[in-house]
Formats: sequence, C-alpha cells, structure tokens
Amino acid sequence: MSLKIGVMIKLFTASIVLSQSINLLSIENVDAASFKFTKIADKNTPIPGGVGSFQSFGSPSISGNNIAFQSYNFDNYGRLKHQGIYVSTGLNGALTKIADKNTLIPGGIGNFRTFGSQSISGNNMAFEGYGYYHYANVDQQGIYVTTPINGALTKFVDKNTLIPDFTNKKYVGSPSISGSNIAFTIGEADETGYTEKRGIYANTGENGALIKIVGTNTPIPDSVSSFDLVGLPSISDSNIAFWGGTWNSDVIDYQGIYANTGENGGLIKIADTNTPIPGSVGNFTYVESPRISGRNIVFSGVSNADQQGIYANMGKNGALLNIADTNTPIPDSDSNFHYFEGISISGNNIAFAGIIEDNYYEAYREIGVYLYADGVLSKVISSTDTLVPGKTIRNIYMSNQGLDGESLAFLAAFNDNSVAIFRADRISEPVPEPLTLAGTAVAGVMGFWFKKKKKKAVV
Repeated sequence: MSLKIGVMIKLFTASIVLSQSINLLSIENVDAASFKFTKIADKNTPIPGGVGSFQSFGSPSISGNNIAFQSYNFDNYGRLKHQGIYVSTGLNGALTKIADKNTLIPGGIGNFRTFGSQSISGNNMAFEGYGYYHYANVDQQGIYVTTPINGALTKFVDKNTLIPDFTNKKYVGSPSISGSNIAFTIGEADETGYTEKRGIYANTGENGALIKIVGTNTPIPDSVSSFDLVGLPSISDSNIAFWGGTWNSDVIDYQGIYANTGENGGLIKIADTNTPIPGSVGNFTYVESPRISGRNIVFSGVSNADQQGIYANMGKNGALLNIADTNTPIPDSDSNFHYFEGISISGNNIAFAGIIEDNYYEAYREIGVYLYADGVLSKVISSTDTLVPGKTIRNIYMSNQGLDGESLAFLAAFNDNSVAIFRADRISEPVPEPLTLAGTAVAGVMGFWFKKKKKKAVV
C-alpha cells in the first residue's frame, strides 16, 4: 500500500512540474501575433476609369477598410502622362477613382493638372489639386473633398477663398482630415513672390466656419518670441498638432512641435530645441513630422550628434516617451535602426519604416515596417522576409497615415522593378489557457497511472 501511495505521489508531483512548465511556455507566448498581408494594387491592376494598368504609386493612407493612394504613369521621355487618386473600398477591395487629369476642377476652370498630398478619414477624403500652368506658375490650386468617397467632388478652399487675415493667397495645402474637420496651411506672398505670412486654419468654428489655429506673429508657448513659420498640421477630432519655428537671416534658429490641446483650445508646447531628449543626452536640434490621434502626439527628432529617434507624448502628464532611436535594437535583426520614415499614430499605437543603411554602398541594407503597440516594438515586414514568392523586397514606403488601429498600408518595391501596395492586418494567435494545459497534463499523467493499475489487476 505504501509503495502504491509513493508512486501516486511521484506521479502527481511530476504532473505539477509538467503543468508549471507548460504554464511558463504559455505565458511567454501570450503576446504572440502575426500579420495577414493583402495586395491592393500592382502594375497589372487596370486603372479604374482610365486606360491601361498602373505604372507607379505613391505611399498609401489607411482608414478602416479604405486605402487611398496616388498613381503615376510616365511616357518614354519621363514626362508625367497620367496621375490620379484612387481608393480601395470595403472588404472586397474594389478600386474607385477619386480624381485624375481628366476630372473637372470643382469651382474652377478645366481639368486637374496634378495633385499634392491627400488625407483620408473613414469615408471622407481631402486632397490638394492643381489646375493649368501659365508662365510656369500654378494659377489654380486648392483643397477638394469627397464625402462619401464615391460621392461628388466639392471645393473646400482655394486661392480665391476669403480667409481671415489673408488677401493675396499664394498657397493652400497640406490638408489633414478627421471626420468632417479639415486643417490646412496657407501662405501669402508679397509683390516679389516672397511668402511673408503663413497660417494654419481649420473648419472647426461654429457651424463649420474657418478659424485660425496659429499664424505668423502668434506668440510661441513658453517663449518670448512669435512664430515666423508654421506648417505640417495633423488633426484628430478638433485637436491639431503642428510644427512651428522662427528664422533669422533665412536660417531657422528655433523650432518645435505644438498643439491646440491646452485649456479652451490654447496652444501648448510638446517639444522644442530646448527640450531634453528622453533616453539620450542633450536637447533636440531638429523636430518634424508631428501626427496626432486623440491627444496623443508622435514626432521625429534629431540630436546635435545626428541621432534620430521617434518620440511621443501619450497623455501621461506631458512626459515624452522614446519609442525608438538609433540605439534601439531592431526586432528580428542584429543591428540598430539608422533612421526612420513614414511615422503614423492611431490611438496608443505607432508605426514607422525603420532603415539600416549600408555606408559602403550608400544604399539600404535593410528596411522594414515596425509597430509599437502595448508598449512592445515588433516587426511587421522587412526586406529580409518573403512577401511575394520569388521576389526580394528592395524598398518599403509608408505615409504618415499608414496606420489605423493595428492595420497598416505600405508600398513595396521589389528587385525585379515591380511595385505593389499592400495592407497588413494584425492577427492575434490563439493561445490555450494555462489552466487548461495544466489540467490536460494532470489528466494525462493520472490516466497513465490508472491504466497501469487496471492492467495489473487484469494480470
């Protein structure tokens, strides 16, 4: 009897050890995830509402199930023959033309000649459009919207729109859209063509009226100076982040990232050239590419030692976080990042293209797309992976609207000179519950003991 009890104790102890080992394995894999990649368009895709197939693309933007991008076709002499803005809509990925060089300019004369940046939010889109050229100067230029995406185009603002504090508009552009709210930049030139006044406006006033967010001569937060330069607006709801600076003798001598998220919409400083760099030594010498989601703001910054990094204010008492810099090890690689492009933010998640440069050949040695989510930096895809069988990734491009939730959009170029736009959706791997695994282990061991006992009884 004592021998049997001893055997039972040993078996039960073994089951506990086994179950704990399985528990440890399951804990290590709780955050396991992979990505599903879907091709949106390539050089074999027919141009919607056009002739032939796509030839080349710009970096895509994503919002929900919609992915927006521009396409360019050139003649044998390298001249732009075709350009258009397109959207892949819905889960089936049907392509829709928004505008091309055959599209009439709303509120203007003739057709669009070319396009600037675009911004997408759900089923709404805003983009820069240009008309005819006269003596090498653009004489029609504005921001145009379509709501919904497959609806009619309308003019939002152009060079002739009456905007407070501006009379001789030289440029309106850099639209950023969130729902039906749009932020944009404007510049006014003097008689010589020199842009002497700049501003950022948005239709966030009463009943959608245009209001000035910031402009030349606006006092800089935490400074005794006023802005000379403002630009790069990014909007989320009615919250707007932007870049601003001053210059002296045509040299930018001060710059920072700011937002209108202070009390009653007041301007606050996120970071400037007097701000210590988190996780590094010294202050920022250069900041750019602000993006906002809710009240979370991400931007790129450079130190006086030319160390580049990605930094974020995630609403934690205004403290800056170091998301990645040139001292950060690259996931699934033996190197650190060299520099970054295409920084996007969605909620608490941040995505970007990270690059390792080959100094000898002055070319990319490795480039990839990376996602910062739940405080963890992970790889989405890199040039060391196989995205399309039989092809090697040569380059990857992301826009500053390349992330929505845990879904991304990017442009990949391959070694055979082909290009394609892809969508990547994160899929969490199902992991068995630890207790289920432990229970399975115990049942298995005890079942083995009872089986042996039964066989002994039969014998």
